[in-house]
Amino acid sequence: MPELPYSQKPDVTVLTGKQCPHCNSVKQSLNEILQTGIIDNVQYIDIENRPDVFNHVRSVPWIRIGSFELQGLHTKQELKQWIQKASKPDGMKYYFDNLLSTGQLHQVEAFIRRNPEMLLELIKLTADPETAMATRIGIGALLEGLYGTGLAKTITEPLEKLSDHPDVKIRADCAHFLGLTENQQAVNTLKKMLNDQDKEVREIAEEELERLAGINNS
Repeated sequence: MPELPYSQKPDVTVLTGKQCPHCNSVKQSLNEILQTGIIDNVQYIDIENRPDVFNHVRSVPWIRIGSFELQGLHTKQELKQWIQKASKPDGMKYYFDNLLSTGQLHQVEAFIRRNPEMLLELIKLTADPETAMATRIGIGALLEGLYGTGLAKTITEPLEKLSDHPDVKIRADCAHFLGLTENQQAVNTLKKMLNDQDKEVREIAEEELERLAGINNS
């Protein structure tokens, strides 16, 4: 594979532990990848020496590649693929898609709670007609898990732009997710969606209007 431009090479940090059965394998793989030139360096940190900085990490090896956070054993090929994705503009979209489609909802929710600005990346998945149903279900479950935090209010306007999308499943997701934003700003858009040509979209919009009305009256 050709060497990536320096500006595209992601930073790599690995947390290890003395009793970790997979850490040496990950170290060996990354040291071999380092020789290919697609990353410039790898920082290894013994988590026992930095518990205050990485108190959200529950198991090692824990690997940060750019903005991606990975846990557990990964092969050299898998690590190379993550490094390649981390260097691309749509990398976070791929990251979330991979985690949500494989049932790693807890990891995504923990990541979003620490990095709420990354919620916007989920809109890219919502807006893509090719996004798998498992991922769409995962996004809904994630927003339900964040319900009550107010974090999802930031995605109200991007969601509103999807309210008249030609793909019915995207409009249906849009209606559901707008209610989960907890944002009264979404009321007008949801009212318009009551006139959607699709019955399911109309029903979801009505349910989410009731959800928002309940927030307003509480």
